Amino acid sequence: MIDTRFLSRRVAAWVTTLPLLATAALAAESSPEMSDGELDRGLVPADAQWLVHIDVEAGRDTRLIRAAVALAERFDLRAELDQFECVEGFLGVDPFSLLRSLTVFGGELGADIARPHEQGVAVLRATSAASAVMARLVARSEYRAVQLEGRVLHSWDAGGTDEVFCQTVAARESTDLLLMLSGDAGELLRALRVLEGAAPSLREASVAALEARPAAGSFFYAEATGAIPGLDGIRPASTVADKATGMRLDISERDGLLGVSLAVETDKPEDALVLHGLATGALALANMALENDERLFEMQEVLDGLTLFVSGQSVGASLRFESRLLVETLHETAEAIRAPF
Repeated sequence: MIDTRFLSRRVAAWVTTLPLLATAALAAESSPEMSDGELDRGLVPADAQWLVHIDVEAGRDTRLIRAAVALAERFDLRAELDQFECVEGFLGVDPFSLLRSLTVFGGELGADIARPHEQGVAVLRATSAASAVMARLVARSEYRAVQLEGRVLHSWDAGGTDEVFCQTVAARESTDLLLMLSGDAGELLRALRVLEGAAPSLREASVAALEARPAAGSFFYAEATGAIPGLDGIRPASTVADKATGMRLDISERDGLLGVSLAVETDKPEDALVLHGLATGALALANMALENDERLFEMQEVLDGLTLFVSGQSVGASLRFESRLLVETLHETAEAIRAPF
């Protein structure tokens, strides 16, 4: 029996591996009949506190991903991804050959483990070929059907008391499928009600905690409001965590130019100024390190494209750089660091 314990982990924790998995996903060839993988705000509950969206479709066409994949193939990136191999073995197919986009969202980050809102929901938009994969999964011995509130949910025993729940829904005006997964059946049902219009989504909400508006050409977008877990006791990261009331990260590419935008929201302009001071100091130290180590010389040009800003209660940074040159610079820097003195 294939170990399915990877499925039972809280969906919020999956976010830490999404960027790496996305790089492997984007190695798949693009197909002209594919639909957009843009963020659908109608999927996300109006009271969501965090979300991550990966637009696989947009990413496949970026020079950044193409250059990164070309380099990654030299080091057999997928062989290093134990979770990827586990998923591929469980499904019986490369999951990213079917994937168009991935959206993960949930309630308060860092909530107590006993609270259901720590459980997130993942929505995978996939091609119609995902139907055959689902048929194979339903035939597995670990599978059981769960009836809840008049619905039948798919479920797989992951060992012990852990379980993952799934429901498939036809995408609107498309042959695509939406695969909705969560470790909590209640959260999955709640997400289904949002999708069906029985509960408010970000699309209809006049006031919401999240903006959820990626820039044009965005292929990775993450946003969270409230406390940010995991930074306590790590200076100066803990200072950021103490003063931040929200964060947004958007990575996009247009005409071969990479754009990275990071914004941190605070309660007071004074807090924003403190964080801006920390960022300015960190940038100065980074420049000093680059100047004193000839192996890092190539990175100086990248930092030159970085801009810090502070506006009211917001502080952030933006980077604009040619995607192909960025990958080459990172590669050359890594080679210089590995080279013997």
